[in-house]
Amino acid sequence: MKLQLLVFALVALVACADASRIKAEIQSAYNAQSAAYTQRDAAGVMRYLSANYVDVNPDGDMKRDAYETLIHRLFSTGANFTVTVKVTDLHMEATRAVVTASRHFVAGGLDPSKPDSNFVQDETLEDWWVREKGQWLKTKSTVLSSEQPK
Repeated sequence: MKLQLLVFALVALVACADASRIKAEIQSAYNAQSAAYTQRDAAGVMRYLSANYVDVNPDGDMKRDAYETLIHRLFSTGANFTVTVKVTDLHMEATRAVVTASRHFVAGGLDPSKPDSNFVQDETLEDWWVREKGQWLKTKSTVLSSEQPK
């Protein structure tokens, strides 16, 4: 009985350590992607999206190619972007990490007639990540809630 409890405790510690490591790795990917937004680096934004990535939001689903087109279009506006993403929860489902994250998005200068205006959006996301070729890639991002603070 004591041996079973010890084995269970060790398994739980290893699982917790794995979850912490995975959370840190995925947070690092979000941070790099956020930096790419700031630098208006479309390749850097896309680097963390799998080939079969889909963005799910109230306006409809968008596959990877359409998302990349949108990113290029946004970056061509000359606007400045600041994106902050924080992992708030992570759990594993088979080989997929399911992440709940908060995202704060600011686009400055989208409207040339109002260069000092900002578009601000706060969202809660559920993102699915898989490990491919030694790195975590996002396969799906679903907007769970979205608001534009005043």
